[in-house]
This record gives sequence, structure tokens and C-alpha cells, in this order.
Amino acid sequence: MSASEPAAPSPAVPPTAARVATVIGAATVAAHLSQLAWLVLGARVMELSTFGAVLAAQALYAVLQALVDVGPAQLGARRAARGAVDERVRGALTRTRLTIALPAAAGALAFALVGRGETALAVAPFALALPLFALLNTWERFGRADSAPQATYVFLRGAAPALAAGVCLALSVTFPPYLAGVAECAAIIAVMAAYRLRPLHLARLARSHRREPLRAVARIGALAILFQLSIASGTLLLSASGANAAAAVMGIGVRLVTGANGLLGVLSSAIFPRLARTSADASATAGNAAVVRIVLGCVTAGAAAVAAIGIAVPGTVLELFVRDATVQGELSLILALAALPAAASSIVLATVAVARRFEGRMLAPCAAGAAATVALGCVALAVAPANPAAMAAALLAGQLVIVFGLAARVREAFLELRPAARAACADAAIVAACAAAGAAAPGVGRVAAAVPVVALCVVRGRAPVRALRSRRTGPDR
Repeated sequence: MSASEPAAPSPAVPPTAARVATVIGAATVAAHLSQLAWLVLGARVMELSTFGAVLAAQALYAVLQALVDVGPAQLGARRAARGAVDERVRGALTRTRLTIALPAAAGALAFALVGRGETALAVAPFALALPLFALLNTWERFGRADSAPQATYVFLRGAAPALAAGVCLALSVTFPPYLAGVAECAAIIAVMAAYRLRPLHLARLARSHRREPLRAVARIGALAILFQLSIASGTLLLSASGANAAAAVMGIGVRLVTGANGLLGVLSSAIFPRLARTSADASATAGNAAVVRIVLGCVTAGAAAVAAIGIAVPGTVLELFVRDATVQGELSLILALAALPAAASSIVLATVAVARRFEGRMLAPCAAGAAATVALGCVALAVAPANPAAMAAALLAGQLVIVFGLAARVREAFLELRPAARAACADAAIVAACAAAGAAAPGVGRVAAAVPVVALCVVRGRAPVRALRSRRTGPDR
């Protein structure tokens, strides 16, 4: 290391990690609150079918964006954390991102041609946003513990569509289908300009350097890509079939799941540095297992609370976003929100695996869950066209496959986490069963079906509180 690059003192690492988690967590909370505003406002400035086309375009962009970003960004952030980023690395990673982004943009345009009409208008600007996003280098500063650019983007990508919809509502004009994609492009450009990220310089570097091996990039990002695909597939299938109104209803349920999952995922992000830092320390095994149990308890309690509301009063929740809640729409919301405990627990289990460099063994369960979701979604489309409830059932089944598969791998690899992994599976199954009962029994029956989920929320929520109180008196804080 040269004299111009002094090493940071080791005592500063924990506070820096905490600060990064705080900034990213605050941005995530603000972004998901903005997404709620977007759902409420968007449904009021567009016809339901148009709103479905826009939500499908955003879902497609989320899948393709994960393909472009997760692997290269994590690889780059790791190198930046070691101080191993130079012009060659920047050029290679940018070229890798562009190599993925350009075919991804072509795929988005192909989807637009299949959907035609409003779907094509909604998707087209997101196809432009993909190569633009590939030139957005927030990963380098994030790896150096400067999370401001990443946090700003996380917030703007959620707030920009909500702001645009609010302006349309105030002016009493219709929200055009392409505006959400334009808002995404504007958010990317704003971050580039605000933090002087020099996208043109990165583009020139990409021309003169070889890309990173795609296999290494794919291995790092595969978990996030498969999860995004399993979540988004129902909305995409409905929109591609021309059922954009049904896609809107399905999309609302999915956005509520991903929003709540993003908020609960902040807890997983907060424990990741500790798990990664002590992965080779046998003396920390018991303490880490206790932390994972606490986080799983908190996550399950929060997810069960959301699912209980969806089971008990789905019509009331749905009418916040659409004018007339149909029976199929209510069933869709019940089943979609019931997938939240499985999805949230999966994030925690995957975080444990990645922190301990065990992510390769987690690919098969995630791939199986994504394949099950898509396959069951195709069956649902053939048997019950334009039925969001059938597509939500496919989503729930896929998330159960993922959490059961991940839990099985965690139990094999980490003996101390066996009870926690079993509990995660049991909790996800209980909520799914209660959701099925609530879907089959309207009215008071749904309230009765939600009672066990509320009880689960209370039980799982009290356990972390007791554990935290006992840990305050112990030697390991």
C-alpha cells in the first residue's frame, strides 16, 4: 500500500458499518413509503389496465436490473472495501454491466412487442434506463463505506414515480404509461449529476478493458435474480397475456409484499457485517445463532402482522388502491400477503448463507422456487385466464418451496440454526394454511382465520424481546 493510501484504523470499522446500515435502512424505509404513495396515487391517475401495464413494466425492470447490478456491484464493492479498485477494475466492471444491460434491454423491448399498446409504452423507457443504470457507479463508494449515492438512488427510484403521480393528480391529468420509466431515467441522471459519478468516463473505460468473467458475476448475483423472478413472474405473465387489469391487482399485492419485505430486510442487512466478520470464529457461533433467532423472530412477527391484516380485511386494504375490490382481487391479496412470512424468512436464511460464503448451496432451492412459481403461473393462466388469485396462489407456493429448501440447506450446514430453520418453515406453513382457510371462508370466517396468525405474531414478537433483555445482562452484547 502506498503512502498516499493510508489504511483506516481498525476500531473505526464497526461504527462505519453501523452508519452504512443506518443510512441505507433510512433510505429503504423512505423508498417503500414512497412506493405506498405511488400505489395509492397511481391507481387514481390511470385506468386500472394502464396501471397494470406500468406495474408490469416496473416488475420487468426490477428483474433485469438485478441481472445487471447485483453480481457486478457486489464484486466491485468487495474490491473497493479492500482498496483494490483502479481504472482497469472500473472499466472491466462497467463493461460487464453493459454487456448484460444491452441484451436485457433488447429482452425488455421484446416483452413490449408481445404486450403491445400500453404495455409497450410503459416498457420502452425502462429499456433505455437499463444501459443508463449500467453506467451508474454507486458500488465503489458503497464499498468504501460511503452509502450516500446508493441511498439517494434507492430513495429517488421509489419517490420519483410517486411525485410524478402526485403532480398528475394535482393538475387533474392522466398519468401517461411511459412516465414511470422516464422518472426512473431522471432518478439515475440526478444521482450521477449530484455525486459527479462521470458516466461518460466509465463508458470510455469500458471500451478499453475486458469484462469480468460472467460465471463469477452470475454466481454472486443468482440468488437475488431468482428471488426477483419468483416475485415478479405473476404480474408479468398476466400483462403479457393482455390481462393488464388483473396484472394491476396482482401487482398491488406483490408491491405490498416486496415493500414489507424490504423493510424487514433491513434487519438482515444489519446483522450481515457481524456474521461475515465472525464466520471463521468458532467462539462466536452461539452468539451468532442467538442473533439470527432474534432477527427471525422479529421478521416473522412483522410479516405475520401484515398477513393477518390481509386475511382479515382484504377488501378494505384493496380499496385503498382500487375503486372496486372484486372477489378475485380480495383472494389475490390474501394469498399474496400470506407469502410474506416465507419470503422474509428466506431473506434471513440467505443472508446467513452468503455471510458464511455458502451461497452456492442455496441456488438450487431458489431456482426450484422460481421454476415452480413460473410453471404454476403458466398453468393458472391456461386454466383460469386473467385471474389474479390463481397467480397469487402460484406465488405463495413458490415462496414455500424456497423457504423449505433454504431451511433444509441451513439445517445441514449450521447445526446451531436447526431450531430456527424449522421454526421458519412451520411459521410459513401456518400462515399459508390460515390464508387458504380465509380465502375459502369469507366474512367472519376470514377474521377467525386471521386469529392464529395474530397469535403467531405475538409469540414470535415476544421471544426476541425476552432474548434481548437477557442478553443485556450477559457478557456478549
